[in-house]
Amino acid sequence: MAHFTYSASDVKELKNLKKRLARNGIYLGSQDARVLTDTLIPSLHEFLVRAATNPKKQNKESPEEEKKVDAMTYGFNLIKFAFVNFMKALAAEEQPVVFFVDDLQWADDASLQVIKNLLTDKSLQYVMFVGAFRSNEVQENFKTIKEQILDSFETTLPPLKHEMEISNLSPDSVGEFIANCIQRSVDDIASITQAVYSKTLGNIFFVRQGLEELVRKNVIYYDVVMFEWQFGDVTRVQLEECMCDDVVEMVQSKLETLPPILQTALAAAAYTQNSFSPKLLSDLLESLDLKVTVPNMEKILKRASQEGLILPEISFVKQSRLSFVRQSRFKFAHDRIREAACSSIDVGRKRDTFLFKISQKLLVIEPQQEWMLFAAAHHLNAIPTTMTDSIQVAELNLKVGKVAVLKGSFSDAVHFFRSGVGRLNPQTSWLNNYQLSLDLYNDLVECEHTLGHQENTLDAVQVIFKHAKTLPEKLRAQYIYVYSKCGGNNQYKESVLAGLEMLALYGIQIPEEPSDKEVKREKFNLRVALRCRSMMCFCKFPIATDIMFTGQMRIAQITLRHAVLSKMQNVANLLGYRMLRLALIKKAITKNLPFVILSIAGPSRQEEKYDKAMMFTNAGLGIMDRFPDEKSTDFLLSKIIIYGTLIPLRMSFRDIIEVYLELHKDFMAAGNTDPGLGAGMHAIICFFITSFPLGSLFEPKLILFEEMSANLGKQTFHAIFSLMRQCLYNLQGGLKASSKPTTLDGPVFNEDEIMAKFQGPIKKMNNRDIATMRLFLAVIFDETEIMDELLDRLDEYPVYDGPLPRQHLRMSYTGFAALILCLQSDKHKKWADTSLQFFEKLSRFGSPNAQPIYACMKALSKPSVKEFDKVIELVGNLGMLNMTGLMNERCGLWLMEQSKRNNDDIGQHVEYLKCAIWCYHDWGATAKVEKLKERFTFLRTAIQEKTPLGLSTVRLQNAMLGIPRSVALSTVSSNELPY
Repeated sequence: MAHFTYSASDVKELKNLKKRLARNGIYLGSQDARVLTDTLIPSLHEFLVRAATNPKKQNKESPEEEKKVDAMTYGFNLIKFAFVNFMKALAAEEQPVVFFVDDLQWADDASLQVIKNLLTDKSLQYVMFVGAFRSNEVQENFKTIKEQILDSFETTLPPLKHEMEISNLSPDSVGEFIANCIQRSVDDIASITQAVYSKTLGNIFFVRQGLEELVRKNVIYYDVVMFEWQFGDVTRVQLEECMCDDVVEMVQSKLETLPPILQTALAAAAYTQNSFSPKLLSDLLESLDLKVTVPNMEKILKRASQEGLILPEISFVKQSRLSFVRQSRFKFAHDRIREAACSSIDVGRKRDTFLFKISQKLLVIEPQQEWMLFAAAHHLNAIPTTMTDSIQVAELNLKVGKVAVLKGSFSDAVHFFRSGVGRLNPQTSWLNNYQLSLDLYNDLVECEHTLGHQENTLDAVQVIFKHAKTLPEKLRAQYIYVYSKCGGNNQYKESVLAGLEMLALYGIQIPEEPSDKEVKREKFNLRVALRCRSMMCFCKFPIATDIMFTGQMRIAQITLRHAVLSKMQNVANLLGYRMLRLALIKKAITKNLPFVILSIAGPSRQEEKYDKAMMFTNAGLGIMDRFPDEKSTDFLLSKIIIYGTLIPLRMSFRDIIEVYLELHKDFMAAGNTDPGLGAGMHAIICFFITSFPLGSLFEPKLILFEEMSANLGKQTFHAIFSLMRQCLYNLQGGLKASSKPTTLDGPVFNEDEIMAKFQGPIKKMNNRDIATMRLFLAVIFDETEIMDELLDRLDEYPVYDGPLPRQHLRMSYTGFAALILCLQSDKHKKWADTSLQFFEKLSRFGSPNAQPIYACMKALSKPSVKEFDKVIELVGNLGMLNMTGLMNERCGLWLMEQSKRNNDDIGQHVEYLKCAIWCYHDWGATAKVEKLKERFTFLRTAIQEKTPLGLSTVRLQNAMLGIPRSVALSTVSSNELPY
């Protein structure tokens, strides 16, 4: 990026790139810009200073006043997502990008994950990725990720992947190469060709080194009299004896011909990063008691460059937030040359001393760079313990391991933490270096757990349990112990029992199977402890500083969560009441307390005790407001629960969508993909519930979530988002729609194929979601037979569902379908009554989401023009286009039925059906519009009859969304506009 910025001369090209960066959220002051400049692309910030900032989010602070953010504070997922956004901005149809990465066989886990995240993002266009690696040197982690990437392309984009295996040169090609180099015929140099090929097997780099070795040993020499290359009458065997068996030895023999100072400089460079500067080597040689000025070092390195050992390169080094300086740097021409330079220092005491001195210098060089810490730690770990201060090395491993964690390289972090542990004396470390031992093991436990190393995790946990002196010092290990007991098979009960075991150590005794009487007693004790105060009293308590109390709350949260998931409701209730009572005793709150409160509020909502549920909800919200900047996983889980299951009782789905989208971003940045995608699912369901126009703003959001689910391997979420998108296409009609509007056999989602992929509870859950969305379509398209079939299919599912948006959608259309069918028979009267009662209670409670649905159901249950007019006005004023269309249609159909019964035709139904088709048109349900035209001939010109004033429903909708009229009109294609 730095090279592009400084060399590009096309002003228009730069201007277009700046606009694309801003559109992708990379502008001065944005989160993605800070992440990229502080981690992957330092020079990008200077480029953005000269770029136009995002017009919507103008940063009021000058660049100098921006808060300095340490690169290590960023979560790894933030880095991955920011880099994908950057590549999307960089690549365009008029400016495609070729992204080449060499030597992938040495890439660490974090780098491979960044590449995988980039390549499996299906929304990325105009990018060609070329990755080169040596198939005989790849690590297991690379093989796994390579297979995942190729599998992703195999299933979705077969034409876009191609593997090419590049073989070594053939004997004939080697002969032609040598003949060309020394200007002789192929036949003349046949013996040389055979000897070189037998040693190198056609590797072109090895061939060059072998040829150079023969020149150095005067086997091949340039005759200054004849002006041509000559070689003596030597046999193939003699030639082979003149050449080393290994290419590294060949390069070493070449290095031995160089000045000693250059040999030492190259050896020092070989133990640093991939590229190095003359200034760095000058500093390192100083630690070896060799004083070389930077200008002299540049001259020395030019000799190595002339010999083809190193290659020059130009880089831009960041001096401050706004300034970069050009710096000359070098890199080894080949990894075998670097390997030979490393080997030039004899193994043993000499190399150990060499590495020790270099490491000590790397640790004091200013400005300190992260790679220096990593290199120093690697070198010191390779040195015998007798030559180093074991405690200092262990502390360095701890520091570097923490950096690796924040970079997302957990496998490297485990290596450093284990190396740190290995430097300590197991017999005395817990006595003499207690805090260091505790920190190393705690960090090791968390990383092993993250990598899924169950046995290693539990082994390290047991070491902490054995040696840690106090319970607070065991808290981190206890939390991981409880969490790890869940295992990969979601054994939530085992985790709950482990949590109860840990809490018992703190005097919090909870039986494994508490009786209802015990739960009621604990509830009574909480009421006594409250002393007639409301739950809002918690909001006034100070934030806890007691480590033991905060740790207990954290263990209680994970135990409560798994108790709810394992349906151990009495354990959850008893534990929740007990922890609230403990908070009252401590008169303090923690970031985990909202989850405890909400775990009690959930059952109250399930029992339809909404006032009580909201009492707990308000208390939870009040406590969460005390932690405005908290982004931890525990806290975000509380937030998604409160906004997914309780807040919609009193807050409009229309207003809550933005919250779900923000939660989605926060969870994905924290690496918690399941709740992150769950938040996205809630947002999409709310789009359908609130009748947002089915225009160009909706489809990209669905595709984004669908591709994200596929990239992350989340099949269940991928099925849900593709289901929603297929329903959208069925409403819109066209080539992507299913064969029938109420079936799901389209190009995006095929019900039979999807259901065949799942088994057990997941299949049952998908069956519920598919039946709900098909019922939604059946009600819209007035398919009574499909309604009857799907109500039978949904009959086994309970009324209650955890996520309120999903329950609202299912109960709404279950009720509508049952009430429509009840006009013909009483088969589904149970669902009609249940839905009416459900929404009646919510309406009386004051739910803004339930009130319009209940009004619609009342009109369907006891139809009359007066009732329909009243509900049409209500949902119309709320901008609910689909509900307005549905109620107009039901009223028109009911009037037609009445006319048939009374044997009169006053034509009143025509106006209602015209209003219905106008609303469906404004909503974007083109397929429904066409079906109404086909069913009723008098509606075929209805759209043309619509006056501009008839668009008031759309304008009202856009006004509620805050969309300017010009933007709103731009989302509707010209052939959709009725004027």
